[in-house]
Amino acid sequence: MLNKFKHIPADVITHFNGGDGWALASHVALSMIMALFPFLIFATSMAGFLGTEVRADDMVDLVFETWPDHVAEPITREMNAVLSRPHAGFLTIGIGLAMFFASSGVEAVRVALNRAYRVTDDRSFLFCRLQSLLFVIFGAIILLIVSSLLVLVPLLSTFVEKAAPFLKEYETTFWFVRFCLAMFALAFALFACHAWLPAGRQPISRLWPDILATLVIWLAMEVLLNRVDGEPSVQVGTSQFMS
Repeated sequence: MLNKFKHIPADVITHFNGGDGWALASHVALSMIMALFPFLIFATSMAGFLGTEVRADDMVDLVFETWPDHVAEPITREMNAVLSRPHAGFLTIGIGLAMFFASSGVEAVRVALNRAYRVTDDRSFLFCRLQSLLFVIFGAIILLIVSSLLVLVPLLSTFVEKAAPFLKEYETTFWFVRFCLAMFALAFALFACHAWLPAGRQPISRLWPDILATLVIWLAMEVLLNRVDGEPSVQVGTSQFMS
């Protein structure tokens, strides 16, 4: 069994270096951060168009909920400053441009996944860009739905505290369930990217190791960065899970 897997680390390192992995990692990270601004502008404009009670800062907090505080804080501060300014209506050229620039982050992920799976993408630019725009739209819808549900959390917490105070001792368990749901949402997003963005169709047996590795590395880096900051826990929203 060990002989079957012992070649994997060497193959990963060789392919990562040979496929410009360092450059692509930087490209994806920067593209995604730059795409978050127009994405949240589009999402908040959609929320205003639909007349929901979701605030821009609620969406920003939800997006950065699983990020280390010292990384998320400066970005969220700038995003809240941008989103607090009035924007034009939903069906405007500005919102169309926001969608287009947000989809550039999806395109960066597509390029990296094509290189990772060693495939050549011969699909048309129009098809790829329309697919990326659909990712942006569905992502905004999901963010809006989840944010709307979270508006009910304070009301539910107050109700539970008054109607069933004995449940307060299980508050950590409730937040742990929320953490699991956040990880499930992240895993679903990763599955959608791996399954539909690269050229061709990869079998499930080839997708799940990549998704699992991404989740494990994500959590490991979050724990490491929190420990560097002197915080011996994994932060999720307003709760902490002691490690």
